[in-house]
Amino acid sequence: MSDGTVRLERDESAGIATITLDNPARKNAYDPPMRRQFYAYLEELAYDDATKVVHLRGADGVFSTGADMNNAYAWYGEGAKSPNDASPEARSKPRRPSQRRRLLVDRQTFDFYHFFLGFPKVTVAEV
Repeated sequence: MSDGTVRLERDESAGIATITLDNPARKNAYDPPMRRQFYAYLEELAYDDATKVVHLRGADGVFSTGADMNNAYAWYGEGAKSPNDASPEARSKPRRPSQRRRLLVDRQTFDFYHFFLGFPKVTVAEV
């Protein structure tokens, strides 16, 4: 995972909230913890009547390259070992995540994008 964060700043007098993706080492690509924080901020702002506009930006002059694909498989549980395999070679191989785990992660990802696409506030991206 990255050391990235998502920051929320508000200008109450102007009714503008700024969400900043801050992971400059990865060109502001986001990983699951960053996506969850981003989602939490969007949910908070969706129900905040004082916020009229949401300004999205990336740190250090780069908006975002999107999801961090260097660790995409880890979102599903990379590195899980099968405890039932007897051979050392078999125990050292990653086990494929369960279908239940993959569906859970995919559902959370879909929920995020669905909410983002239907977000009820004026949203401006500083690209």
